[in-house]
Amino acid sequence: MATALFFENAGDYLNSQRSFRRNDESGFTHAFDLHRQISNASITFSHRMGFHELNRRSVKVPSLGLAAKTLSHVDALLLACMHRAGHFAEMGERLIWLYDIHLLTEALSSAELDKLVERAGELEVRGLCADALNASNDWFATRIPTGLTDTLQQGAENEASFALLTPGRASRIRNTLLMDLQQISSWRERGRLLLQRLFPPADYMRWRYRVKHRWLLPFYYIYRLGQGVRLLFM
Repeated sequence: MATALFFENAGDYLNSQRSFRRNDESGFTHAFDLHRQISNASITFSHRMGFHELNRRSVKVPSLGLAAKTLSHVDALLLACMHRAGHFAEMGERLIWLYDIHLLTEALSSAELDKLVERAGELEVRGLCADALNASNDWFATRIPTGLTDTLQQGAENEASFALLTPGRASRIRNTLLMDLQQISSWRERGRLLLQRLFPPADYMRWRYRVKHRWLLPFYYIYRLGQGVRLLFM
C-alpha cells in the first residue's frame, strides 16, 4: 500500500499535487507524484501546456499495459525543461533531472528538433530550453545540433519565464507569481491566487509550519503575510 506524504487540499493556486511513497517486497522505496495540473511549479506552465493537446500527441507504452500512455519525446523534453526551471532558483542543478533532459534530447529526430523549437516558441520557454540544453551538454556532453541553442535563445530575454533561472528563493517566488498573474486574465482570479498564497487553508498551514495547536494558527498567518510582503518587495 502506498503512503501519502502530504495532502492535496491546498487550493487551486497553491498546491496541485499529492506525493506517495511505497516500499516494495525487495525493500526498495518508490516515490509517486499525483498531479491535478501539468505543473506544480507554475500555473502558467499548466495553462499553456494543456492536457488535451498532450493527450492527443501521447504515445502508447505497451509494456505497462494496453491503456498506458506517456508524453511524446518533444512534449516530455519541454516539460522536463520547465520542471527544471521551476525549481532551479532554490535547488540549483539536479543531475537526476538534467540527465533526463540529456536522454530525451539525444532521442529526438531532426523533425522533432524542429517541433521543439516551434513549440518552445509557442509556450514562451525558448530561453529555458536553451539553458537546459547547454547545461546538459556541459555535464553529459549531450549531442546538440549546431545552432540549435542559438536559435532557441533568440528573443529569450523577452520571455517572462526566463527570469525563473535567477537564483534565490525570493527571486523564485516573486518571478513565478508575477508570471502567473500575467497569465490570468481575470482580476477576480488574480485575487483568488493572491489570497490562497497569503492565506492558505488551515490544514496546509499546519503541515507547512508543523503547527501542533490550532490556536497558534493566527500567529503563523501573520508571519506568512509578513514573509510574503518581504519576499515580494525586498
